[in-house]
Amino acid sequence: MKCNQALRRNSKCFFLVFITTHQRHTDCPDFVLVVCCDAAQMAAIRTPCTKASPYGCILWLQPHSSVLRMKFIVLITSCLLASFMSHASELSDKLKTREYVLLMRHTLAPGIGDPPGYSLEDCKTQRNLNEEGQKQAVNIGHWLRKQGVQNAVVHSSTWCRCKDTAALLRFDGYKIEPSLGSFFDQMSNAKEATQQLQKFISANLKTKGSKALILVTHHVNIHDFMGENIASGDMVLTQVDTQGKMVSYKLIPRPD
Repeated sequence: MKCNQALRRNSKCFFLVFITTHQRHTDCPDFVLVVCCDAAQMAAIRTPCTKASPYGCILWLQPHSSVLRMKFIVLITSCLLASFMSHASELSDKLKTREYVLLMRHTLAPGIGDPPGYSLEDCKTQRNLNEEGQKQAVNIGHWLRKQGVQNAVVHSSTWCRCKDTAALLRFDGYKIEPSLGSFFDQMSNAKEATQQLQKFISANLKTKGSKALILVTHHVNIHDFMGENIASGDMVLTQVDTQGKMVSYKLIPRPD
């Protein structure tokens, strides 16, 4: 409030703008605009704030009139909005079509496979997300929305690590899809499982409307579908034909 009052009477208020350029840093907003009317305060923060940052760049200046201040705010806001929209369009626009699906491996669940005697009805018997994996899933959801993916149809494997990942993305819930289930224990089922997944993708791309189709599954499923190993939380933007078979893909490393 003090600063706002000073702004109305002081033509020498300072403006500090932080512009985020590091797309993988999901905790940073796109930009922060700080109005500082105290020259002493500005002097105290000027040195660290004008240094290079791995997450963006710092601009600071001292407009000398209310008109200049308003023009500055409008210019910065317009540029940031245009930058955001151009970045968001590639992923979100493709996912709005009937040609693209986003495959995602569940986030970090330390270990390999599942413990002996595990049950799909009891999460405690399975290999599950740890705390880091849970945070990763939340961050991925934030990152997707920053790319313009605001609405999505999310499907998950029956395994709890996939269901938890799907839930933590925080779209409008998720549905269980058997064709996304792991065949790690029965690798001989790979071909049949992939064929079922292709049919599922083909059918759901026709009914999803403009929403993104996001499928949370396992390493073995994605590897058999597109032929590449991916890490926990990595995503694959996949273009498919009318039968749900892969035409091309783009690997999207997990945003941290």
